[in-house]
Amino acid sequence: MAKPQLIMGNISQMIAGLTHNVSPERLAFIAANIPKIAIVTGDTDNLIRTSGSERLNAAMCGKTDGDSNRVEYLKWEGVGHGIHIQMESQFNELIERCANEGWDKSKRGILDNYQAT
Repeated sequence: MAKPQLIMGNISQMIAGLTHNVSPERLAFIAANIPKIAIVTGDTDNLIRTSGSERLNAAMCGKTDGDSNRVEYLKWEGVGHGIHIQMESQFNELIERCANEGWDKSKRGILDNYQAT
């Protein structure tokens, strides 16, 4: 069991959540240079709106150099913010599959065009 978070930790997470922003251009760059990305959201998440995940997906899809399987958007029904707890085995399978797909793509040279910023 984890220790309860201290007040400063709560405040820090709130500030990070309220101020974090990544431009569509930066998201497209990330999608073009990471071999596998899974965007996972629950349809009953009361902390993060699904529209945020949809925005990520819209910015990243189509920016993957013809590799349509590189960015995967999943909206799980009946799931809230604790996806990794509520759907533990499915989430673990997803992580393992995405890690394997990303590794396979990197071994095949999918990232040969990587450009650091």
